[in-house]
Amino acid sequence: MLAISALTGAGLEGFYDAVTAALDDERIIRNLTLGFDEARRRAWLHEQGVVEAEVQGEDGFAVTVRWTPRQEHQFRNL
Repeated sequence: MLAISALTGAGLEGFYDAVTAALDDERIIRNLTLGFDEARRRAWLHEQGVVEAEVQGEDGFAVTVRWTPRQEHQFRNL
């Protein structure tokens, strides 16, 4: 049970944290290798805000993402 004050706003931070935890899907870390020809897929990852690290190599990009299973499924279907 959470106590929240409508007058002072006390307890709202805990409430927001609880709502986020309840609604947020589990995030999974994956390491991907994308070729230079996969610019659309790479742009999608950045638009989703899931890229944690990215290194450009000779053949493309090594990308570390933290995403939900739903986002991973969407990416695979691009």
